[in-house]
Amino acid sequence: MLRNHCINAFAGASSKLLSEILIDLTTRSDGPIINHRINAFAGASSKLLSEILIDLTTRSDGPIINHRINAFAGASSKLLSEILIDLTTRSDGPII
Repeated sequence: MLRNHCINAFAGASSKLLSEILIDLTTRSDGPIINHRINAFAGASSKLLSEILIDLTTRSDGPIINHRINAFAGASSKLLSEILIDLTTRSDGPII
């Protein structure tokens, strides 16, 4: 079951919270959003986070988020927060 994290919780989110959010994305009852192993998220590097976010934009059934792929390289915590906010405010319902 997906958690209903408050949107404002993403501002300055800790790596632990980001890990929990990303774990949510892999354990959906309708199938994983991303295919990285769950345990890879603990202490994930910005490179791995970038790869994960790129995955979210290149799904065969359409992108989950609309940010440009090349914007993820070296993404700041502010950009990551904006991306995660996008995931909670989709017109077809929140992803997380």
